[in-house]
Amino acid sequence: MNKMLKVAALLSVALAAGCAHVDISSPKSLSGLDVIGSPTQADRQVVVRNSGIHVLWWFPLASGDMRWDEEKQDIKGGLDFFADHCNSDVCMEVLEGIAKRENCDLVGVYFTDMTKSGFDVTTMSGLFAWVGGLYEVQACGILRPRGAAPAKEAK
Repeated sequence: MNKMLKVAALLSVALAAGCAHVDISSPKSLSGLDVIGSPTQADRQVVVRNSGIHVLWWFPLASGDMRWDEEKQDIKGGLDFFADHCNSDVCMEVLEGIAKRENCDLVGVYFTDMTKSGFDVTTMSGLFAWVGGLYEVQACGILRPRGAAPAKEAK
């Protein structure tokens, strides 16, 4: 019983911390790097990721609050119960908000959905995934400054 209380305390601390993350590299960290299809060179990279917990196959129990807050010019952050903010639309909205805030254009965006879905009750792992599981999504993009000098032509 004492061990279960410790595990429950650790899980509640992990949930209270929130699951939404925004990582952006320092300005000019990608200086000199050409991006295919972009008229100017890259400046930095931005990565947004969010995770959530679902129960009974796909009912959202909680996820990080990844929605963009125009007043703060940042994500809302924290934990949002019974909401699903783990999707590419929300990630793209955040990437666009960051690009606008940093006065940059967004190029080279890609998404990674690490969610495992399906209905497999023939194995123990499939049964546990049906009862409750973790879903994650990530988006990455490259920021290039607006009004920057054009990239050099390749010879």
